[in-house]
Amino acid sequence: MSQLKKGDWLFLIDDLSNFSPSKRMPVDDAVIKKLHVEFSQFAEKLNKKGIKLAVLHAIPFARDAQCPPIVASNQWYNSLSNSCIFFSRKQTLARRASLDSMFKDLQKTGNFTVVDLFDIFCPGLVCNYNANDGTVLYRDCLLYTSDAADEEDS
Repeated sequence: MSQLKKGDWLFLIDDLSNFSPSKRMPVDDAVIKKLHVEFSQFAEKLNKKGIKLAVLHAIPFARDAQCPPIVASNQWYNSLSNSCIFFSRKQTLARRASLDSMFKDLQKTGNFTVVDLFDIFCPGLVCNYNANDGTVLYRDCLLYTSDAADEEDS
Protein backbone atom coordinates (compact mmCIF):
# COMPACT_ATOMS: atom_id res chain seq x y z
CA MET A 1 0.00 0.00 0.00
CA SER A 2 2.81 2.38 0.82
CA GLN A 3 4.13 2.09 -2.75
CA LEU A 4 0.85 3.02 -4.43
CA LYS A 5 0.68 6.50 -5.95
CA LYS A 6 -2.03 8.82 -7.14
CA GLY A 7 -3.51 7.42 -10.36
CA ASP A 8 -2.67 3.78 -9.51
CA TRP A 9 -5.24 0.98 -9.46
CA LEU A 10 -5.51 -1.72 -6.84
CA PHE A 11 -7.15 -4.83 -8.32
CA LEU A 12 -8.44 -7.37 -5.79
CA ILE A 13 -8.98 -10.96 -6.83
CA ASP A 14 -10.39 -13.38 -4.30
CA ASP A 15 -12.61 -16.41 -4.10
CA LEU A 16 -15.92 -14.86 -3.09
CA SER A 17 -17.85 -18.13 -2.83
CA ASN A 18 -17.95 -17.82 0.97
CA PHE A 19 -20.15 -14.76 0.47
CA SER A 20 -22.55 -16.69 -1.77
CA PRO A 21 -23.37 -19.87 0.12
CA SER A 22 -25.52 -22.50 -1.57
CA LYS A 23 -27.94 -22.41 1.38
CA ARG A 24 -28.55 -18.90 2.66
CA MET A 25 -28.96 -18.28 6.37
CA PRO A 26 -30.06 -15.08 8.16
CA VAL A 27 -26.45 -14.46 9.22
CA ASP A 28 -25.43 -14.22 5.53
CA ASP A 29 -27.18 -10.86 5.18
CA ALA A 30 -25.15 -9.51 8.11
CA VAL A 31 -21.96 -10.79 6.51
CA ILE A 32 -22.78 -9.04 3.21
CA LYS A 33 -23.54 -5.80 5.08
CA LYS A 34 -20.20 -6.01 6.90
CA LEU A 35 -18.40 -6.69 3.61
CA HIS A 36 -20.16 -3.68 2.08
CA VAL A 37 -19.00 -1.43 4.92
CA GLU A 38 -15.43 -2.75 4.76
CA PHE A 39 -15.20 -2.34 0.97
CA SER A 40 -16.75 1.11 1.18
CA GLN A 41 -14.31 2.30 3.84
CA PHE A 42 -11.33 0.80 2.03
CA ALA A 43 -12.36 2.35 -1.31
CA GLU A 44 -12.82 5.75 0.36
CA LYS A 45 -9.39 5.52 2.01
CA LEU A 46 -7.80 4.74 -1.36
CA ASN A 47 -9.83 7.43 -3.11
CA LYS A 48 -8.47 10.08 -0.73
CA LYS A 49 -4.99 9.12 -1.97
CA GLY A 50 -6.14 9.20 -5.62
CA ILE A 51 -5.98 5.40 -5.93
CA LYS A 52 -8.75 3.50 -7.70
CA LEU A 53 -10.11 0.14 -6.50
CA ALA A 54 -11.33 -2.69 -8.72
CA VAL A 55 -12.61 -6.07 -7.58
CA LEU A 56 -13.10 -9.24 -9.62
CA HIS A 57 -16.67 -10.47 -9.14
CA ALA A 58 -17.22 -14.10 -8.15
CA ILE A 59 -16.63 -16.66 -10.86
CA PRO A 60 -19.00 -19.63 -11.26
CA PHE A 61 -19.01 -22.13 -8.40
CA ALA A 62 -17.29 -24.94 -10.28
CA ARG A 63 -15.40 -26.03 -7.17
CA ASP A 64 -18.71 -26.93 -5.55
CA ALA A 65 -19.20 -29.57 -8.26
CA GLN A 66 -16.39 -31.51 -6.52
CA CYS A 67 -14.89 -32.05 -9.92
CA PRO A 68 -11.34 -31.17 -10.95
CA PRO A 69 -10.97 -29.60 -14.42
CA ILE A 70 -9.07 -32.63 -15.75
CA VAL A 71 -12.15 -34.80 -15.10
CA ALA A 72 -14.63 -32.17 -16.31
CA SER A 73 -12.96 -31.76 -19.71
CA ASN A 74 -13.62 -34.35 -22.37
CA GLN A 75 -10.43 -36.30 -22.88
CA TRP A 76 -9.83 -39.35 -25.00
CA TYR A 77 -9.43 -41.41 -21.83
CA ASN A 78 -12.53 -40.13 -19.98
CA SER A 79 -14.98 -39.14 -22.70
CA LEU A 80 -17.69 -41.60 -21.66
CA SER A 81 -18.90 -39.80 -18.55
CA ASN A 82 -17.85 -37.85 -15.49
CA SER A 83 -19.22 -37.33 -12.01
CA CYS A 84 -19.39 -33.54 -12.21
CA ILE A 85 -22.61 -31.87 -11.12
CA PHE A 86 -22.32 -28.24 -12.19
CA PHE A 87 -24.75 -25.43 -11.39
CA SER A 88 -26.92 -23.94 -14.09
CA ARG A 89 -26.43 -20.33 -15.15
CA LYS A 90 -29.76 -19.48 -13.47
CA GLN A 91 -28.78 -21.17 -10.17
CA THR A 92 -25.41 -19.44 -10.17
CA LEU A 93 -26.87 -15.99 -10.78
CA ALA A 94 -29.44 -16.55 -8.02
CA ARG A 95 -26.73 -17.68 -5.62
CA ARG A 96 -24.61 -14.58 -6.17
CA ALA A 97 -27.54 -12.12 -6.13
CA SER A 98 -26.57 -10.63 -2.75
CA LEU A 99 -23.04 -9.94 -4.00
CA ASP A 100 -24.47 -8.41 -7.19
CA SER A 101 -26.65 -6.06 -5.19
CA MET A 102 -23.78 -5.05 -2.91
CA PHE A 103 -21.39 -4.45 -5.82
CA LYS A 104 -23.96 -2.37 -7.74
CA ASP A 105 -24.45 -0.20 -4.69
CA LEU A 106 -20.70 0.24 -4.17
CA GLN A 107 -20.15 1.18 -7.83
CA LYS A 108 -22.55 4.11 -7.42
CA THR A 109 -19.95 5.84 -5.19
CA GLY A 110 -17.52 6.17 -8.10
CA ASN A 111 -14.65 4.90 -5.91
CA PHE A 112 -15.23 1.26 -6.74
CA THR A 113 -15.14 -0.74 -9.98
CA VAL A 114 -16.37 -4.31 -10.39
CA VAL A 115 -14.94 -6.50 -13.13
CA ASP A 116 -17.55 -9.14 -13.88
CA LEU A 117 -16.40 -11.92 -16.21
CA PHE A 118 -19.43 -14.11 -15.59
CA ASP A 119 -20.56 -14.17 -19.23
CA ILE A 120 -17.08 -15.28 -20.27
CA PHE A 121 -16.75 -17.97 -17.57
CA CYS A 122 -20.33 -19.18 -18.01
CA PRO A 123 -21.22 -18.79 -21.68
CA GLY A 124 -23.88 -21.52 -21.73
CA LEU A 125 -26.80 -22.83 -19.73
CA VAL A 126 -24.47 -24.69 -17.35
CA CYS A 127 -21.46 -23.11 -15.67
CA ASN A 128 -18.42 -25.35 -15.94
CA TYR A 129 -14.75 -24.87 -16.79
CA ASN A 130 -15.22 -24.75 -20.57
CA ALA A 131 -16.17 -22.35 -23.35
CA ASN A 132 -18.80 -23.49 -25.82
CA ASP A 133 -16.06 -24.83 -28.11
CA GLY A 134 -14.56 -26.95 -25.29
CA THR A 135 -11.63 -24.64 -24.52
CA VAL A 136 -10.75 -24.75 -20.82
CA LEU A 137 -11.36 -21.22 -19.52
CA TYR A 138 -9.84 -21.54 -16.06
CA ARG A 139 -8.64 -24.05 -13.52
CA ASP A 140 -9.48 -23.90 -9.86
CA CYS A 141 -6.25 -24.82 -8.10
CA LEU A 142 -7.89 -24.96 -4.67
CA LEU A 143 -10.34 -27.69 -5.62
CA TYR A 144 -9.14 -30.46 -3.37
CA THR A 145 -7.12 -30.56 -0.18
CA SER A 146 -4.85 -33.32 1.00
CA ASP A 147 -7.76 -34.54 3.17
CA ALA A 148 -9.76 -35.33 0.05
CA ALA A 149 -6.80 -37.19 -1.42
CA ASP A 150 -6.40 -39.16 1.83
CA GLU A 151 -10.08 -40.19 1.71
CA GLU A 152 -9.64 -41.51 -1.83
CA ASP A 153 -6.67 -43.62 -0.74
CA SER A 154 -8.58 -45.34 2.07
